[in-house]
Amino acid sequence: LNNLFSATMGADFKAGTSVSAFTPAGTGAPLVGAEDVVGQVTSVDAVDNTFSLQNVTGSFSLAVDSTSTFFQFPSSVCATPAFACLRANQILSVDIGIRSDGSVVARNVLFEDADNSDAEVEGMITGTNVGLQQFSLVTLAISATGTGLNIGDPATVHYTVAPQTPFDVDFAHADNVQVSTTGFLFAAPADLSVGQQVSIRRNSTSSGNSINADRVRLRSSRITATVQTVGAPYIYLYNTPSIFSGNGVTQIQVQTSAPTIYSENDIAKNLSQVFVSGVVSVRGPLFNVGGTRTLVATKVVIRP
Repeated sequence: LNNLFSATMGADFKAGTSVSAFTPAGTGAPLVGAEDVVGQVTSVDAVDNTFSLQNVTGSFSLAVDSTSTFFQFPSSVCATPAFACLRANQILSVDIGIRSDGSVVARNVLFEDADNSDAEVEGMITGTNVGLQQFSLVTLAISATGTGLNIGDPATVHYTVAPQTPFDVDFAHADNVQVSTTGFLFAAPADLSVGQQVSIRRNSTSSGNSINADRVRLRSSRITATVQTVGAPYIYLYNTPSIFSGNGVTQIQVQTSAPTIYSENDIAKNLSQVFVSGVVSVRGPLFNVGGTRTLVATKVVIRP
């Protein structure tokens, strides 16, 4: 399932957690691949069906084959999402698989931006201040060098309310199947919440760890916690990571659906095999619904 769950959302930031860069097929690269790798296209090789993706961690070549799926490419770029849609300087989010021979393949390719004039900075929200029109985050990914930021750095994001900085939700998918987020809002500053993972289109007027946002996009969070109760289609989690419990969030509601992928040790499972008091890692966009944190699950991994 190419099912890498970042340890970040299960980490205790008060304990001095470190964040390191991942290089596909490099030293220490996980065999199962990586999800949501954000970067900019530097070249496209139509002969060999490969493209090069570059971000703050470096540049790497990715193959495209029959397992690759393309999402969200606008009709102005191409009529049908496919390899032919790729252009230099596009910003993409890519799920990466590793073949048996160690080579890497782009399994899911998600269009984020048509150009790299503004870098994408992805991070986890650690605090919000609606009055000052800003929120703080810890940096998890950067689409380009030269921003003055490194992975793991804290940053402050500034947005405007008149006119309002655009807020939107990234495409949510369980492998290559779309998962609906209908009924859940991420459209205004009031929808921001500690623990959400967001991608910021960084305006060129930004400086270092002070980011002026051209857009705030909700991405998928990854959370590891203990199962409190299970009642289809919901899983309720407690013993939440300190980023939540330290901010008064002691329970997270996980909403599952037909596309949700369940696994344990890379073996397919189902909701009935999620047990109370067990530990799971869940992936999906996290919404603040009237003070209740609801994660719309694309994946649920049962931990041994």
